[in-house]
Amino acid sequence: MTTETWIALAPTLALVAFAAGVQGFFGFGYGIITMGVLTARVDIVHASAFVNLTALALSLAMVARAHGHVMWPLVARIVPSLVVGLVVGLLALSRLPRDLLVGLLGATIVGIAAWNVFGRPMPPRASAPLDVGVGFVSGLFSGAFQTGGPPLVVHLYRRPEPPLAIVVTLQMIFVASGLARLGLAGTQGLIPRAT
Repeated sequence: MTTETWIALAPTLALVAFAAGVQGFFGFGYGIITMGVLTARVDIVHASAFVNLTALALSLAMVARAHGHVMWPLVARIVPSLVVGLVVGLLALSRLPRDLLVGLLGATIVGIAAWNVFGRPMPPRASAPLDVGVGFVSGLFSGAFQTGGPPLVVHLYRRPEPPLAIVVTLQMIFVASGLARLGLAGTQGLIPRAT
């Protein structure tokens, strides 16, 4: 690569490094940060594909370090409905006008921030139907905007299990989501060649 290419890539690399640091520290945040910034510079389809690939690599690295702590029954309850939500979200991404999608992304980010500030605390235990519902909503956000983390974070972080188990389980769900999204987006032509 030329010096000019590295200079052109520097802001994106800095963004990725910052967002990866946030995800590494808190266990989430990569998608919201990168999508929020990248969509100001590139098309939402390109941004979403880029974030899908880089977030998948980040989550795989985190799971590889502590895979023995994954709560597999919880993953098995959440992932199937998440995949259904992914399909719906990807259909929206492939069919809705780009300006509408960017507006919906902004509303989603504002809504997540408002929930974090004003949302009522949830009980520490959730039912299996709630796991399924959260999986669907997360898949919907992941498919459309690559921002499916917040519903899962709110849902999992209230659980009484050790923090490491929660973080690694969350990352495993992100891996499953990222792989499913990559395959589904590829079949719909939503992974541009330049990505």
